[in-house]
Amino acid sequence: MGPRQLVALDLGSGSTRVVVLSRRKQHVHWDAAFNWPCLNEDMTFGPNRKTLAEMFAEARIAAEYVSVITSSGGTLIRLINFPGRPPDGEMLLTQVRQALGVDDSYMVHCQIVQELTKEKDGRDEFAAFSAALPAARVNQVYDWVEGAGLKPVSMRASGTSMANLVRETKGLLKDGTGVGVLEIGHGSSMLFIFLGQDLVLARQFKLGSGVLVEHLRTSFELDEATAAKFFVSGSFDFSANIRPLIAPWLHQLAISLDFFERRYGRSVESVAVFGGGAQSKVMETLIAGHIRRPLVRWNPMEALQDLPAPASLTSNDWGIFASAAGEAARVIRGGGRKA
Repeated sequence: MGPRQLVALDLGSGSTRVVVLSRRKQHVHWDAAFNWPCLNEDMTFGPNRKTLAEMFAEARIAAEYVSVITSSGGTLIRLINFPGRPPDGEMLLTQVRQALGVDDSYMVHCQIVQELTKEKDGRDEFAAFSAALPAARVNQVYDWVEGAGLKPVSMRASGTSMANLVRETKGLLKDGTGVGVLEIGHGSSMLFIFLGQDLVLARQFKLGSGVLVEHLRTSFELDEATAAKFFVSGSFDFSANIRPLIAPWLHQLAISLDFFERRYGRSVESVAVFGGGAQSKVMETLIAGHIRRPLVRWNPMEALQDLPAPASLTSNDWGIFASAAGEAARVIRGGGRKA
């Protein structure tokens, strides 16, 4: 089993999501959640430059163990297909490093998500869901946590923690069926495609809702808060304004779905969309019109039904804390399945 109490810090580019979980006997409880300002380059929070220790003190968080989810620049997330059978340990990591094109300046971890033998020629192949984080960033974050008198226990890339949550959602993935899952975050977006329970395609994109909100802010001469509300509300059709900006992204989404269907001979029956960018009705209309598949809104909190959130969060339809809560639950329960 993991620690009895744990804090998960989801270091997003728009804000820092914080979840506190504890284990009492065999049950895991969600104690608290906070939405802090995003982390500055000097490892402080918000315009007041508060330290991690100060933020913990203000929130009255007593836990000493910390897990971190990061989406920092330079992080690579890929689903890589290899011929043959998967090797063990360091040999596998060496293969992944070579495929990603990274050296020892990156920390790499991966999970085998699919092994199969082709019927036509009997050849073996496997797929590894892999993440590479800049080692300098990893060490900086670990030093930052330890400098606040806390104990770091894990660090993961945001895409891998979210893929775990998708697998845990009952009814979302169906045997023999292709399903797309699209996260539109603040600083980036990511598309997963599953065939049944197997992750068969993952693509990372630099486009996120933050870029679009900033574009609207400058185009219509709005302040940041008004632009963010404007983006979500759907009270005005700004699709013509952002279409040139998102056209390449929409094209890549459609190409990815088409590639899956050609390779596996199965259709993508639906695309589940979530994240801050998915709250925009204009974005929903643009995506649905371009990919020509049914688009459904997904609440990641559905994957955590055995871990009810505090009552104060029940109105949060978009589950911005779900990734942090899922990672904290995985660690506090002693590991479990992970990507």
